[in-house]
Amino acid sequence: MGVRVWEALDSVGVEYDCRELQDLASSVGHVARIGVGVETTVIAVATRMRQVALDDMQRSADRQTSTMFGPTLLFVAGVVAFLGYPLIVRVFDAFSTTS
Repeated sequence: MGVRVWEALDSVGVEYDCRELQDLASSVGHVARIGVGVETTVIAVATRMRQVALDDMQRSADRQTSTMFGPTLLFVAGVVAFLGYPLIVRVFDAFSTTS
């Protein structure tokens, strides 16, 4: 198509608003011009992109976990109340019949 790889990466990065792809395109273009190994640069940028994605997923999971604390606590309290109610009624009946 006559388009260099880094130019294609840059256009995809711009189209999908992915700053990492634009950075990768810039790095690949730079190292290709000076003759440094492109593979090392690509691996480093891919590793960083993966780490950023994992950090975002971890943050999202932590947020969802913290929002579930209240409903979980209410559920546990409800189960305890449901299972404990008959016992409490029997105890009160036992005390009321002995006095």
